Amino acid sequence: MRTIDSINIDESLVETCISRFKHLRLLNLRYSKLETLSSSIGTLKHLRYLNLCGNRKIKKLPNSICNLQNLETLILLQCEDLEELPRDIRKMVSLRHFVIATKQMRLPANGIECMSSLRYLSFYKCPRLECFNEGIQRLTALRHLSFLFCESLISLPQEWLPDLSSLRTLQILFCPKLSSLPEGMDRLTALRELHIVGCPELRRDYEREVAKIGARWSNSVLRIRCSWEIVLSEKDVPCA
Repeated sequence: MRTIDSINIDESLVETCISRFKHLRLLNLRYSKLETLSSSIGTLKHLRYLNLCGNRKIKKLPNSICNLQNLETLILLQCEDLEELPRDIRKMVSLRHFVIATKQMRLPANGIECMSSLRYLSFYKCPRLECFNEGIQRLTALRHLSFLFCESLISLPQEWLPDLSSLRTLQILFCPKLSSLPEGMDRLTALRELHIVGCPELRRDYEREVAKIGARWSNSVLRIRCSWEIVLSEKDVPCA
């Protein structure tokens, strides 16, 4: 067996599946109400896709998950009790699609920025996250970057954007304390979609700036959506 796609699977059955099916490629455990994930997950050397969406009681991931060096997709959407990312997260060098939830105020240094294969990176409901380490500008293959419901996020590093030469979509949704955007957004020549929703602190200084960006790129297919005050509910954000 190479695929397990199940909703509401219990922890003992997950352990059984891991021990029996060593050649799994896809493991979808969304909405399974897991409280822990077995450290034996790290033995699934062939795993490409792992979805833990909706497991709201998971507090910690085993560091052995970082042994999954062939893993391309890791989805932690709605894992709202997850306290921190594994310390060796940088070893997951094949990740292309990463949806993050964490209670950390700051991400581990030399972590995500070492994932040079990333194409899609989303921070979803990281309530304590205030700022980021430098280095994410090294993710030159990144095409999608989003920040959703990061209520404590204050700033983004100024050095990020100009080097993200492949970035096509930038979403900043419901980050009410975010008061500034990185400089150099007009140098994102591959950008096609810019969404800023529910970020009232940005409105005063950036409403005109965003309009200028749209005018500057009027010959491209850039799509801009800015609704500074609108309220979006969690049900509008799909679970992958």
